[in-house]
Amino acid sequence: MSQCVAITKKGDRCRNKALTGFDKCHIHAKNKPKVSDLKPKSLCDAKLCDVNKICNPVTGRCVSLTGNIGKKLIQGRVYDEVKPEPQVKSNKILNPYLKNQVDPHGKDNCGPDRLTLDRIPKTNNNRAILSRYCDVLPLNDVKYIVGPYKYTEFNYKNYKIGLFGEKHIIRDFPKSSKDDTLTFSAFLTSLVTQTKRQYDLFVELSYRNRGVKPTDVATDNCFMLNILEYDFKDCLQVEKGACPYKNLRVHYADRRFLYPEQKNNLAYELYSFIGNSQNPPIHLLNKFLKTAKEKYDEYTKFILEGVLHDKKSKIAKQLQYNELSKEITDFIQKDIQARKNTFMIDLKLNSKTVNKDFTKEAVTDYDLKVIRGFVYDFMYIFTPIMDTYLLGRMFRKYPSGGSTENIIIYAGTYHANLYVSFLNFIRASKTIDIYNANLLDYIEFKDADKARSFLFNP
Repeated sequence: MSQCVAITKKGDRCRNKALTGFDKCHIHAKNKPKVSDLKPKSLCDAKLCDVNKICNPVTGRCVSLTGNIGKKLIQGRVYDEVKPEPQVKSNKILNPYLKNQVDPHGKDNCGPDRLTLDRIPKTNNNRAILSRYCDVLPLNDVKYIVGPYKYTEFNYKNYKIGLFGEKHIIRDFPKSSKDDTLTFSAFLTSLVTQTKRQYDLFVELSYRNRGVKPTDVATDNCFMLNILEYDFKDCLQVEKGACPYKNLRVHYADRRFLYPEQKNNLAYELYSFIGNSQNPPIHLLNKFLKTAKEKYDEYTKFILEGVLHDKKSKIAKQLQYNELSKEITDFIQKDIQARKNTFMIDLKLNSKTVNKDFTKEAVTDYDLKVIRGFVYDFMYIFTPIMDTYLLGRMFRKYPSGGSTENIIIYAGTYHANLYVSFLNFIRASKTIDIYNANLLDYIEFKDADKARSFLFNP
């Protein structure tokens, strides 16, 4: 609303507000405007109210003629006297672990010794992470999410897809704040309890069967996947009816360890040493390097022929009713071949290390660096099993006509980057790209990101 342009009798500029659609206030206007003249075009123009109501030009709402605001409008009172109707906001929020409404910043929701922490054993290191932050917060208050260090969001046809990538360990926390920071698990809990959208969460957790409960495989390691296993254990059961959040379906996506070939992968045994900065036993190094080319060929062939093209497999089921089945399989096969080509080139470039007999020659730092790279190559060789299954299930159409639309993926960064590449491959529209430049284990949602994201706009 602009200021009145009139000059008072004393020669001063009038301090009143100009009427809407006018350049003078109600005192200096030549003719006192009608109530209809007070209606700003953006709010009340073409607004039809019942015969016993009138449009409030401040809010654009129809208000009763007999109410205080309605009476002022009928009397032609000044526009700036018409105040918005007060909106009553609740200061409580649902804490699903207590099954009750609580003060968002009270001790029952945020206290370091609150009862809700008992859902995780006291001996579990993840409990210390949870105690730093609240169980839930109003979504509008959330600024930082602990666990992932990158987030990418896409739109593709009717799909909205949010990809969180993490490092599989939490070392670097943001400054503890009970006001604007949640773990990813707490953010997800806040999301599904404060919105009515139907969400599908795809998470890098091992495939379950009816005899294994999620918490049977949870470990003490400090990373979000374990916290998710505790917080959403009922949603991770094979029978989905036990999930307390009726607008959430949780899908475990990692089927790699169902195959003996993956379990027998010598790289995992070597990683148990290399990952802890220890020198592996000499006999393991020799065996791994001497069979590297042969095993890589063997595993690649097994994945391409024995898994991805197995018509009786779970993967084939996801691709059967999938309009993107060709795009998914073509993309995955090209990725497998590209990684194989790179591996074979690296073998040749590092033939000096590959052909060493470490029972006779010392293991140098350079040798360990080369071997570490090969170990990672072998650990990633089975990732297409998980990635094909997840992409297939994500875009699957069901015979009943149902499908997923609001998709959240929480996985290691290697997988998340691959899904980003695939979505770019099918020309999905990227809307948000958040990355912690210091590689710390949290991301920041700025106001502009929140305004665009389907996670904050239910």
